[in-house]
Amino acid sequence: MKVSFLVLVLLLGILFLPFPLFADSIKLRNGDVLSVKIIDKDTDKWVVEHPILGRLVLDKDDLILPTEDEKAEKRSESLTEKERQVSIGVDRRKGNTDSVSVNGNVFVNYKGIDWEKTLKAQVYYSTSDGEMDDRKAYFMGRSGYSFGESLSWYWFGKLEEEHDRFAGVRLRSLPSVGLGYWFSDTFPTKLMLEASLGWELVDYYGSENEDGLVSVISGMIEHKCDSGSILRQLMTFYPSLEDGAYRLRSETSLSFPLKEGLAVRLSLLDEYSSDPEGDRKKNDIRFVSSLEWSF
Repeated sequence: MKVSFLVLVLLLGILFLPFPLFADSIKLRNGDVLSVKIIDKDTDKWVVEHPILGRLVLDKDDLILPTEDEKAEKRSESLTEKERQVSIGVDRRKGNTDSVSVNGNVFVNYKGIDWEKTLKAQVYYSTSDGEMDDRKAYFMGRSGYSFGESLSWYWFGKLEEEHDRFAGVRLRSLPSVGLGYWFSDTFPTKLMLEASLGWELVDYYGSENEDGLVSVISGMIEHKCDSGSILRQLMTFYPSLEDGAYRLRSETSLSFPLKEGLAVRLSLLDEYSSDPEGDRKKNDIRFVSSLEWSF
């Protein structure tokens, strides 16, 4: 299959749009609030573009404009939540087998009233009797924007990059765009479900490269206990719309706080492929322990 370069460019363009096309909100004197793109505004008239109503010309007297104090308050509220985590773990075994494994994770999340940006990176490397027996890396960048009266719905663009040496994958790239819904976005329990459509490109070590249309379906539940421990389950399903093959990625983790900003994390990662490269196994399971720092 040939790579559809145009589809890839469009998906990447949508992913890295900093904000949606209709990001301005205006309030009318009758109480209605419209999400629009402001085209022009002079002393008496405002020209705006509405996603359904099209281009509108509004009298300034029909609008309720925010005061300077309200503008400042909205700006301060637009950057209300920041979450940054770094974790690293090293496991060493000596005896009949001399083995070493190293893992590292970086997670950065910025969330405003109606937008969110996330970066995530994971690296895993291990050796046994001096020989490398596993090398994996995963990167995800995501930009989302909420809409609707309760802001529970959101659209998003996401880019996933993956390297798995012993699965024969030099690089797997998957840009996608889609919709999601937050059933709850605050502790003690967070719960969300999302689905997107993307174009996957896979560069293999020993065989012909592949590309094709893929759906991505994800669900996440995160619960914070009274003790401060956090249990998190993230499940992602990647069914191919080209040949019926699919992948499943599961991350289960439990974090135990040691003191403010410091915790021990135990993680179980399960990666399944219905059609692995060559004669490789379909399932790959890893148990990882690490020290996590949040700031």
